[in-house]
Amino acid sequence: MTKLRNFFNLQFIYYLFLFSIVIIYVFYTSTISNIIIPKIVDQKDTQTEDVLFTTYKEYLILPYAIKNINYNYSDNIVLILHVSNDQNLTKIENHLKNWDGFISLSIFINITSNNFEELTCTYCKLISIIKKSKKIDIHFIVKINSKSYSIKNLLLFKEPYICNNFNYSNDNVSCYNNYDKNIDYAKRISQYPINILRNIARKYSHGKYIVIADMDHMFSKDFHKKMLLTAKRELRDNVTAVLVYRIFEVDYKDLKYGPKNKKELKKMMDNKKAFIFHHYFNGAHNISKLNEWFSIPDSKVPTIQHEELFNRYNWEPQFVSLSNIPYHDERFPYPICDNINLRWTLCMEGYKFLIVNDVFMYHLGLKNKNESKNVNKAKRYSQAKYQKALGKFRREMKQKYLKNTNICRF
Repeated sequence: MTKLRNFFNLQFIYYLFLFSIVIIYVFYTSTISNIIIPKIVDQKDTQTEDVLFTTYKEYLILPYAIKNINYNYSDNIVLILHVSNDQNLTKIENHLKNWDGFISLSIFINITSNNFEELTCTYCKLISIIKKSKKIDIHFIVKINSKSYSIKNLLLFKEPYICNNFNYSNDNVSCYNNYDKNIDYAKRISQYPINILRNIARKYSHGKYIVIADMDHMFSKDFHKKMLLTAKRELRDNVTAVLVYRIFEVDYKDLKYGPKNKKELKKMMDNKKAFIFHHYFNGAHNISKLNEWFSIPDSKVPTIQHEELFNRYNWEPQFVSLSNIPYHDERFPYPICDNINLRWTLCMEGYKFLIVNDVFMYHLGLKNKNESKNVNKAKRYSQAKYQKALGKFRREMKQKYLKNTNICRF
């Protein structure tokens, strides 16, 4: 009997162990929208209550690595941005000049050594860039490939003295170490966790309205002030609609040459200095009734031109929304449908896409051939992961909304 009892006890322990492994796996592989957002467990400073760090998958999340003043919940459209620390971080200056609201920025840092020089470098570089600006929160998403690190040492980068010996005012200073020359640029960008960054920047923002953009996206003059008034009128609580603005690209990389209003934009388009974004890839950003849009006089509170139907799979409308819209699906890899999957979800939920008059966004600079070549190569690296993500996404959408995904063209 004793042997039999021991046998069953061992079996119980064995199955309990397997069950625990399954639970851990489910938690680890769940998307941020289902797990991190409602259930995140933050480590906090006991004196300041500031969130110090948390972990998610293979990433260490350092929210508010740079934190500024609180802002009014209902009087701000928070600009959600993301970037990797191997990019030109001085582009942040453009947003500080161009955007009148608050900014929540996620920065991806891939650490390969135990001394965290890249982390310190990035932090000090950012401090030198934002200077005394009080309208931006910056969050670090750190991929640490070595497990032999100390959280205490990691958090030393925020000590007041740490940047005293660093001079990162030079725009050409990069904080990225090219640690593996065998990994080409296209493969590296295909590993960029873009939707984790977007979702983290959203989670640690506190405005009623958000706009999600990229680092080279700039806005027409008074965009924030005008769109905020329109949002307060159109986006009542629980309204299933988003405010879509048109996006263009200009043949200038300096912000001071960007179009401030529709009149300047039209002149640039007539002179072939501005195009619908991006003009080499038709369909993704085309919106009907453009000539009518140009002919409508500007106003202090932009009106709704019309509702655009979601009638093609590759339409990627840019919009202002309530902050409670669904999160990006993290399973979609960069750069294949990583952004458009949110539009598919909104379409399945029955959201209306309302085209707004007057205001617009523009991309600084035209996409060059080398950039397009790298993106296309990165797509090939990400193709298998994308197909797997799309299959799961379709099945989940059908089960959740009890309708065919064909109505939203995916």
